[in-house]
Amino acid sequence: MAFLGKNAGGGMVTAVRRAARGEEATANSVVTSMGGVRGLIESAAPGIIFLIIFTLTQKAVWAALISLALSFALVLVRAFRRENPLPALYGAAAVGICTLLVLFTGKGTTYYVPGFWINTLWAIVIIVSLAVRWPLLGIITGALTGSLTAWRDSKPLRRTAWVFTFAWLGLFIARLAVQLPLYFAGHVEALGVSRIVMGLPLYGLLLFLTWRGFAAAFAVEKQRSKKLIIE
Repeated sequence: MAFLGKNAGGGMVTAVRRAARGEEATANSVVTSMGGVRGLIESAAPGIIFLIIFTLTQKAVWAALISLALSFALVLVRAFRRENPLPALYGAAAVGICTLLVLFTGKGTTYYVPGFWINTLWAIVIIVSLAVRWPLLGIITGALTGSLTAWRDSKPLRRTAWVFTFAWLGLFIARLAVQLPLYFAGHVEALGVSRIVMGLPLYGLLLFLTWRGFAAAFAVEKQRSKKLIIE
């Protein structure tokens, strides 16, 4: 749940930053950047538990309350072990909002409504950035490299920024296109499965591809700069 919003933007920033540093994108480095195996489990577990409990009982309120209890249990585990509780707290806050919606409506589908808001917001932000011809990944590249406009003068960076800004937009639109019909049809189980499948797995894959794409672009730009200096 936490990866729907905060970490969507964080993933874009992480990919560009680490690519700019020359860090290699591997399965292990991508998982680590997503919070490690434990962070992935903490992020996914409440939603999986909600789906399992609802499927078994058809009781949306109980399923939501149990998923919320699990979220707070994860916070307590981190606190007991004197670890940073913020990742688990972010997740608990997100699950708390989902649970409140279920309590108000009594419908299992409303557990997934915040995800629609967040994906829509990201899609709008990216569409606006593309419309003004300043793709979001280019803006991030400029912010991280210390020059908001230098990337526009680099063909590899400019092309990569456009390609992967469209790729992230595709992710958010695909989620909405698949999941909104399930929501309006009231298919809680199918919606839950699609949310899981189109959540961390696709996020991780796109993070990996963005990282690799920008790493290649920065490497080409670095070679071009060296060549210009020599000449």
